[in-house]
Amino acid sequence: MREHVKSQVGELKDHVNRCIGKIEDVQGVKRDIGEVKGKVQRKIEEEKSEVQEKIEEVKAEVQGKISDIEKRFILIVKPLTFDGQTS
Repeated sequence: MREHVKSQVGELKDHVNRCIGKIEDVQGVKRDIGEVKGKVQRKIEEEKSEVQEKIEEVKAEVQGKISDIEKRFILIVKPLTFDGQTS
């Protein structure tokens, strides 16, 4: 009977050690996930910043083109009307 108990204790120890190993594996995976999550968040912020900068550049460029078109329009329309008369 003593041998049977020793055998069962040995099996339980092995089972506990396997469970501990699995827990350590899970903890390692959680750490890896946390690291990847941090990297992804940083990359998202970088990309977001770059997109915002590009939007501002395009916005300024478009505004400049609108101003140029307005100036040209005024230069074209102004000579056509003066003192209430058209040329």
